[in-house]
Amino acid sequence: MQAQVEPGTPIQAPISKAPINLKRLSVFAGIIVVLGALIILFAQQQGNPIGYATLTETPDNEPAASDTQDGTASLGSPLRKTYFKEAFQPKRDQYNLLETAAKNKGVAVADIERVLELKNEEDIYSDLPSLPGDFGEVAYGIFNGQYLSIGLLGAEYYKQPEFYPGFKDNGFKAWTDFDPQYWTPQGYGSYPALQEDVLVLGKRETATGIVFVHTDWGVQAWQGARITSTAKTRECFDVTITPDAFLLDPSWPRFGSNWGQRIEVIAQLKPACRKQGTYQVELEMVHPPKDLAAQWALEHKNLYFSAAGMFSAGSLLEVNVKVEEPN
Repeated sequence: MQAQVEPGTPIQAPISKAPINLKRLSVFAGIIVVLGALIILFAQQQGNPIGYATLTETPDNEPAASDTQDGTASLGSPLRKTYFKEAFQPKRDQYNLLETAAKNKGVAVADIERVLELKNEEDIYSDLPSLPGDFGEVAYGIFNGQYLSIGLLGAEYYKQPEFYPGFKDNGFKAWTDFDPQYWTPQGYGSYPALQEDVLVLGKRETATGIVFVHTDWGVQAWQGARITSTAKTRECFDVTITPDAFLLDPSWPRFGSNWGQRIEVIAQLKPACRKQGTYQVELEMVHPPKDLAAQWALEHKNLYFSAAGMFSAGSLLEVNVKVEEPN
C-alpha cells in the first residue's frame, strides 16, 4: 500500500517504503499552524497575559482564504466559520470510525475490533484525559486567534486529537481506510508552528513560546525525540527548551497517554543582537541522546524508532522576534 499524502500533513514513513516518505516530507515545513489572516493583530502583544509568543500564519492543511471549493466564499463567511468551529467539536459518538471501516472492507464491526485489538470505538481514546467541558470552545479559539494563553493549557486539551487541525479529515482515515498488511513507524507534527514575539531593549529581552508536538495519525510505534535550537538561532539567543528529550507514544490503533507533548522555549537575547530588528528562534527535531535511545529501544524493542528519521523535516517551531527600542 502506498501512503496517501495530503498537502501540509506531518511526515510519515510506511515501513514498506523508504524510512521517510519524501513526498510527505516536502510539505512538512509548514505543518499544522494557525490562521494568520485572523490573527495578524497579535504582533502587538496586546491581550497576552502570560507573555508567550503569539500565533500567526495559516495551517497548511487548511485552505487559504481564497482557496474555497467554489472559489467565492471568504475566510470570514458564516459557512466557513461554522465549518472550522465544527471541526474542533469532540463528537466521538458520531464518528463511527470502526463502522465505516467495516463497510469499506465488507466485514463486521467485530472483525475490525478484533484486528485492531479494540474493545469498541471508545477504546481508541481510553488512555487520554477526560475532555474538559469547554474543550471545543478553547480549541477553536486557539485556531482562530481568540485564545492567546496557550501556555496555560493542560494535557486535557493538547492530548485530545480534536485539538489539532486535520484530525477529522486526515486523522479519521487511519481507522476508516487502514491496511493491516502495512504499518507506519514514524511521523509527528507540531502546532502552532509559527508564532511572533516582541522584545523591548532594556525592558523585556526574553522571547518565549509554547508548541505542542504530537505523533502523526496512524503511527504504531514509539518515537524517541530530542528538540534543539538551530545554529542560526544560537547566534542571537541563549535558548532553553523544556523538555528537550522525550518519548512519543503511538497514536494507532489507540492513542497512547503520551502521544502529545507540551514544549516550552525561552530565548534570551544575546548582547551581539541587542539592536532593533527582526530575528528568528527556530526549533528542530534531532535524534535523542544515545543513552535514552538505548533505554527506549530496550523497553519497546522493534517498535521503537527515532522521530528524526534520516532527513530533516524543517522547523518544529519558528518564532519571529521583533526587537524594538524603548519609547
